[in-house]
Amino acid sequence: MEKNWIKLRVKTNKCLRTVSLVFFTIVIWITIETIFDFRLRLHDILPDNQIPYNDPLIEYEPCTMIPHAPKGTIWPEEEFRHDTEPDSILELADPLKSKAWIEGRTVAIVGDTVTVRVVLYNGYGQRKQQGGDLIRVWMKEPSLGASSTGHVIDNKNGSYSAILTAFWEGKPEIVIAIISPREVISTAFKRRYWCPPVLMNTAIFTHPVVTSVVEETPCNYVSQVPGYKELCNFTQENYGRPWFCGKPRHQRLMCQDWTMVADVNLWQRGEEKRLLSNIEYDLMTLNYTARKLDSKLILTVTTGKSNQSVLVPLAKCADVTKESSWETISPTGYFYRRRWTNKICRTTFNLTNKSSRATFNLTKTETCLRNTSLILIGDSTLRQIFSELESLVSCNWITDHWSTSGKHRPAICVNRSQNFSLTWELHPLPFCTRNTPRHYFKSFGAYLNELQSHSRTIIVLHMYAHVLNHHSSVFFETLKDMKKGIIGLLDRNKNAHVIIKGPNAYSFSKSTDHVIWMPDAYSRIYQAFIINEFKDVKDRVIYLDTMDMTVSSEQWHIHVENYVVQAYIEQILNRICTF
Repeated sequence: MEKNWIKLRVKTNKCLRTVSLVFFTIVIWITIETIFDFRLRLHDILPDNQIPYNDPLIEYEPCTMIPHAPKGTIWPEEEFRHDTEPDSILELADPLKSKAWIEGRTVAIVGDTVTVRVVLYNGYGQRKQQGGDLIRVWMKEPSLGASSTGHVIDNKNGSYSAILTAFWEGKPEIVIAIISPREVISTAFKRRYWCPPVLMNTAIFTHPVVTSVVEETPCNYVSQVPGYKELCNFTQENYGRPWFCGKPRHQRLMCQDWTMVADVNLWQRGEEKRLLSNIEYDLMTLNYTARKLDSKLILTVTTGKSNQSVLVPLAKCADVTKESSWETISPTGYFYRRRWTNKICRTTFNLTNKSSRATFNLTKTETCLRNTSLILIGDSTLRQIFSELESLVSCNWITDHWSTSGKHRPAICVNRSQNFSLTWELHPLPFCTRNTPRHYFKSFGAYLNELQSHSRTIIVLHMYAHVLNHHSSVFFETLKDMKKGIIGLLDRNKNAHVIIKGPNAYSFSKSTDHVIWMPDAYSRIYQAFIINEFKDVKDRVIYLDTMDMTVSSEQWHIHVENYVVQAYIEQILNRICTF
């Protein structure tokens, strides 16, 4: 009996030693795998005949992971989602057959409001009975470098009312344009319910040792990547913001090998023909953006008894509240001699005037930006501001210049004598780019949480163009992360100033296909998202409204002309600094 018990103990000990040996072998293997990437040697010993997967797999399927809209609301796409597609392009609103007129007199005094009535007719000459077309109205007088935008009201019956203000003496022309017919907007918005996005981000995976082993896979904001059963969940790497990419199919690549962010434009690759119907494809290819009505409306504006040729506000922008910057009902101001005047407050320096600019360079910049960090977190529209400010304040680059390292790279320049730094960072994913290191992208919250608690800091935040090919829920959720980071920063740093740059119009695009992947119809929608999200902190944050600037000046590209960039800077600095 005792001998049997001894034998059993011996066998048990051998079994435990075997299990322990196997366990420690696994632990050591995982450690070596993690540190030295031992999988390379394993595949060299046991080679596979697998063909490398370089390009992402493109498959379409309905997006099933879109979150529900906040209680009591619907996503803006839902208003258009159930529209029936037209049988003919002639069913769209036609600017040649539509009508517009000034209600009442065509003579006004500086400061008066004027109402314009617009009635849409389709290509058959039939009146439109439904709203939803994107209509913009503005007045301009090019000889004066003057323009301003009207507030457009959709009457939901095919007619629109526009309210304009006569800001200057002269004979401005009132312009009406159909930016996007409802049928075009509907097609673009319906596309947001299909995965992947039209302009989809991708992840580039590169083997850490054999760098020729590379694979690119699609990514999405939700855990749905068509064609890929296994996904890499990069939420942690994306600072808590959802981000999912297809797991590499190549056996030598793992999720941890994600190195770069890239994109693929499915429209430009011709892939969208597989998804869209013939009429939908026609709607996305026709040059049906920013078509102006042939209305020839001229308004005569006189000075009246006041003898005031231009309407100028009395208060300085530095003296008005931050909350006033959130008054966004058009018109919010006007261009005159290509300089922007806010209707609420006046600026006290002018970047577009060379003599004034020289004075500003020598004295006022030192006062305003000394001992300050100015940080721009956003896209290339903020990069434009960086470039203009760099020339204004004469700072030295301490990062690689964009001409050598590519434009989608963070940039920093400093003026040590003034203890001033200027920084541009990329906003969070999604971000349309090509071969950009993934560590360049952080959430807004992560950026803001890293900022110092005491130094004087000016932060400008912006996100718009790069998120347009996604469902609006992506932008909506990103704003929440931005707001949380802003509140945390302002609570711990009383010397911080935060500016949110709103969407800008680029409706006069010279490209006929931009509507499918960058629909300008989201501009007012996203502006409303921002205003609603920050309604309880409007007294702490400045809103830079760029819509009226870019509509009235007829900006055709997402990258605006230089005098508009200067207008942005004037509004920012005049709100913060006392000149």
